[in-house]
Amino acid sequence: MIAGIDDRDNRTVCADPRVQGKITFEVWRTPLPKPGNDPRPAGTFYLLDSYHIKLTDNYAKRVEDALKG
Repeated sequence: MIAGIDDRDNRTVCADPRVQGKITFEVWRTPLPKPGNDPRPAGTFYLLDSYHIKLTDNYAKRVEDALKG
């Protein structure tokens, strides 16, 4: 179950909030891989609920770090 998608320029970020207390994100480069090509995200990261103070800053930094490799 994916609860949120952030689709911008050269990436798509999928959010999975199933674990209580944190949200796990997968960062995909776009265009997305075709089915059957062993797709793997460019990176993954998570944010704990306690990060709410600087949530926007933490999210943006982690997405950029995931795209860098």
